[in-house]
Amino acid sequence: STRKHQNYYAGGNREIQFSQYEKVNLTANLALKLSKREVLRIHYLYDKAMDVGYPSLPMDVGLVEAHVLGVHYKSFIDGNAIKAWETQLYYNSIYHEMDDTKRPNVPMHMDMPGWSKTLGAWVKLHGVETLDQNWNLMMEYYSNSRRAEMTMYPEDEIPMFMLTWPDILRHTFGLGFQQNWQLKPKWNLAYSLRADLNLSSVTTDLGQRHLEIFKYDVSSVFHTPVFSAKLNSSHTISSQWQFFAKLAFAERAPDLSEQFGFFLYNANDGYDYVGYPDIKKESAIQFEPGIKYAKNDLIIEGSAYFHHVKNYILGVTDSTLDAMTIGANGVRIYQNIPFANIAGFEIRASKKITKTVSLNANAQYSYAVMNSNESLPLIPPLQGMVEINWRKKGWFASVKGDWANRQDRVNENFGDQPTPGYVLLGAKVGKTWTINKTSITTEINGSNLLDNYYRNHLSWGQIPDMGRNIVLSALVNF
Repeated sequence: STRKHQNYYAGGNREIQFSQYEKVNLTANLALKLSKREVLRIHYLYDKAMDVGYPSLPMDVGLVEAHVLGVHYKSFIDGNAIKAWETQLYYNSIYHEMDDTKRPNVPMHMDMPGWSKTLGAWVKLHGVETLDQNWNLMMEYYSNSRRAEMTMYPEDEIPMFMLTWPDILRHTFGLGFQQNWQLKPKWNLAYSLRADLNLSSVTTDLGQRHLEIFKYDVSSVFHTPVFSAKLNSSHTISSQWQFFAKLAFAERAPDLSEQFGFFLYNANDGYDYVGYPDIKKESAIQFEPGIKYAKNDLIIEGSAYFHHVKNYILGVTDSTLDAMTIGANGVRIYQNIPFANIAGFEIRASKKITKTVSLNANAQYSYAVMNSNESLPLIPPLQGMVEINWRKKGWFASVKGDWANRQDRVNENFGDQPTPGYVLLGAKVGKTWTINKTSITTEINGSNLLDNYYRNHLSWGQIPDMGRNIVLSALVNF
């Protein structure tokens, strides 16, 4: 596939500068039945994007090129304990180049290439199923290496060079186990355990010397073990009611940028970010209860969640450091704050009104605060969707309304800004024809039909979303 478009327009026909886009995508999939018990699958993806505009950034992306490859093998066996095993080898390589040559009034030209490569493999064993239980065991290894450069060209001066991802590498070894139990006809229990060991390092002398500026000693390998455990239970109360709950403990190792990043610019809050090699891992306790009601053609399901995250990782301003990016507000170092609490709920409902008409609706809400009672940034408001669908004799149509409340719980210290509420109207109509063994589906789909000017609260850099948009499509299946 190939796609190309110019700048898009927000509601009211307001052009969003530097939102252009061009992309080429190629996928290839091969499946081989090696025998009655063996299957081999090969997946390949090539993705190339050129001249990708970023309205919220001071520069665009001139080129992004990715290769993604996966080879998967599965074998079914007649073992006393194991019924099947499968394995997958995967690899991806991503290269990107930032580009400021098409931007007006650039104070200093910069070249910013970057590389990321991931190589990994996993093996999973599936236990023989019985009437009341099944299990699987998974072993995994993967490595991720990153390098990003910045060369600045000040006028009438020699170029300046630095690494923003200073030749960083992480090896991860993982072992996981999962088991499902049907305890009684109305009770189901599932649990999973996983342990990972992360070995992170800066692999070159040049990269190490970058971080020595902050008196960091990164000459050795950093070991970060993480562990997670989940318990899921469901109980069928009656033919209409079902209760389910999830209790979990999970740890998260710091990302390589959080550990070793070197003056990474964040356009949302306008700060350069620097990693901290000795940063602690996050740990979270999660509780998620829910209930489901189903009778005749009506289904209503609701769930809530509460996460208490200890050692939450966040950027903390260091006023003693000067920013590297021209115009930046300052420098922030990734640090641990004592904790953050995140809670919310989701409600989903569906109703078949007639044989041809159905109704779907949902709503979600999130609330998140730090230990200081400040709001976490980029938390969406109460929002949801209502949709009416019609389908008959190959024809289909729908009318959809998306809505979001105003979000005033923001953290302006991190570039968060209040977002007005909005309501959007969308609709589509289409038909599927079958000619011999060929299926043809044509569709016209319209979004934001009232051409409202609005912004999704999670939009990076407060960029407004697209205005009225009409898409015509045809899909042919042979």
